[in-house]
Amino acid sequence: MKYLYIISFLFFALVACEEEKPELFSPDRYIRLTFGSNPGENYYKRSYTFAFEKDGVTDKVFRFPVQFNGNDLTGDLKFRVAVVDTMTTLPAECYDLPLEQVFRAGRGNVDTVEITVHRKPVLKEGVKVLRFELVKNENFEPYTRDSVYIELHVSDVVDRPEWWEEGGVVELSYLGKYSYLKYLTFAEETGIQDFGVLTPSEKRHYAIKFKRALEAKPREDVDGTTMKVPIAG
Repeated sequence: MKYLYIISFLFFALVACEEEKPELFSPDRYIRLTFGSNPGENYYKRSYTFAFEKDGVTDKVFRFPVQFNGNDLTGDLKFRVAVVDTMTTLPAECYDLPLEQVFRAGRGNVDTVEITVHRKPVLKEGVKVLRFELVKNENFEPYTRDSVYIELHVSDVVDRPEWWEEGGVVELSYLGKYSYLKYLTFAEETGIQDFGVLTPSEKRHYAIKFKRALEAKPREDVDGTTMKVPIAG
């Protein structure tokens, strides 16, 4: 009887393993965006303004990294994106976003989703928002909701960015008090518009770079005082 029990146990264990095997070798591929975030920040937001560009610049191409987990590609496969209309204020004529994009074989498990934004007069009115997301198709299944969408904020004016809020860490620890002139000067000296997406080490690097530029060539801010930054180093 004892041996019969052991044999029965082994039989059912083997059956259970056979039932689980398809899950272990699932053909599904799961896709997501791959850029990181800092604690307390909405990593999916990206900001850009044409105001820092020359008049002849009419378009801006954005490429955002995407990654999948699953079986390797044996050929190119299409993935799909969709515009979130309820969260989008950027007019359709201001951007080109192919809803079907290609994950190219031979590039490992990382590729990009691409969008082109056009410099239109409506961007002079202020910040416009385009929100889009990765969605399911026959080739890829999206990851959790916090890793599949992007919110792009674009304009053709110099507005105070969300990441440079009054009393926030950027003001207190990195760049000091905001002014549009200081923002313009910072972008010219560093090439950085969206300070908010940088890692802490990158923020320190560019803040110190800006500090050195101001030390080498002092500038007057809009209130008549000399531009300064609080970063130590």
